[in-house]
Amino acid sequence: KKSERTSHILIRESQKFIQSLAVNRSAMNSIFYFLVAIITLCYVWIKHRFSFWSRKNILQVNGSFPFGSLKGLGTTATSFEIFDEFYNKYKNKAHFIGIYTFLTPNLLIFHPELIKNVLVREFSSFNHRGLYSNKPDDPTSSK
Repeated sequence: KKSERTSHILIRESQKFIQSLAVNRSAMNSIFYFLVAIITLCYVWIKHRFSFWSRKNILQVNGSFPFGSLKGLGTTATSFEIFDEFYNKYKNKAHFIGIYTFLTPNLLIFHPELIKNVLVREFSSFNHRGLYSNKPDDPTSSK
């Protein structure tokens, strides 16, 4: 009798365990599908970000996550070397190109007259060029 009781208890506990696995499997499936959806949305958003210049019909250096167009930044090349490579490669093909610094689209201008337009004539439209200035602590950096 004792062995029958033990076997009944084991069978009941096994059934409970199997039922809990079914519930856990359902929860795991939900989590899995949620993660797949999030990863897919991130992928589509990043691909959309890296098509900014091509959607505007501007020659671009293709970007890839996470560095954008600056592949090898900090490991095999400095930013100056990368920009020099872009200049030498594209200076005879276009007056400007689109590049990506991380996920941000930027315009790299080669033609001196266009550079003058941006830096002098149209300065009020292009005054936020990614250079940090700290007006309260260093007033000369903000001029």
